[in-house]
Amino acid sequence: MNTLIKPTADIFVLYLLGSEKNKDLLLSFINAVLIDSAFPPVKEVTLKNPFNLKTFRVDKETILDVKALDENNNQYDIEIQASYDASFPARSLFYWAKFYTSQLNEGMDYFDLKPTICINLLDFNLLEDDNQIHSCFMLQEKNNPEMVLSDHIILHFIEIKKFKTKIKEMSPELYDWIYYFKYEGEDEKMKLVIDKNKMIQKADQEYKKFNEDDHLREIAESRLKYRLDTQTFIKSAELRGKKEEKIETALKMLQKKYDVHAIVELTGLPINEIERLAIKLNQKSNES
Repeated sequence: MNTLIKPTADIFVLYLLGSEKNKDLLLSFINAVLIDSAFPPVKEVTLKNPFNLKTFRVDKETILDVKALDENNNQYDIEIQASYDASFPARSLFYWAKFYTSQLNEGMDYFDLKPTICINLLDFNLLEDDNQIHSCFMLQEKNNPEMVLSDHIILHFIEIKKFKTKIKEMSPELYDWIYYFKYEGEDEKMKLVIDKNKMIQKADQEYKKFNEDDHLREIAESRLKYRLDTQTFIKSAELRGKKEEKIETALKMLQKKYDVHAIVELTGLPINEIERLAIKLNQKSNES
């Protein structure tokens, strides 16, 4: 039996919430997040970049871009993405800025800008010292949090790993959606929400369809491999950088006639590598 694709996989989230046929699911999910933070719900959503299997690229960011209208006819730009990256706060701000500034075309006024809301589904714990599953950040005055500079920047972070079934301080709508993203694929657990929530019932059917589609699974697995390979490359580059710094330090110490054992202790480089560096340094010195 094939291993199921995780419901938090970014390509599945894009497939689930970014398909025209699933706009009811998208509306349900967005409103679950907004209502949980006491924001007005939206009544209408338009997909700016609907999921398209033919144009999907494994090596490209998967961010769902949505235009929304609330009950008072206020417009919003909403972007949704799933992530595994611990550097996400900076990335989220970067993408918020990108989406926000992209609204302005030549001849437009700053007053034409609409609020941009980012909803981030995280498959890791971002805020380790906080037990909140759903956090919402805005531009607030430091000594008077009730004073909000602008409602144009709203960042939602949903940390799925923190979710536990016995939670009281969450709206039932968001509870069901987070439950879905954490437990989808576990049939016995899913029965608890499928029987009472038609949106989750439909989302469950979409998950099964996705996993039964060999082509979608292949792309999802390729996407996962690409992400893991990228992380490995970045980590290797960091390690190479650290080692280069150590080698540079060792060379400086050798030039100043430090004891080899002292250099080993300070840099952590093996003694045979320090000795090789010393030989190269002597050769260069003799050549000059």
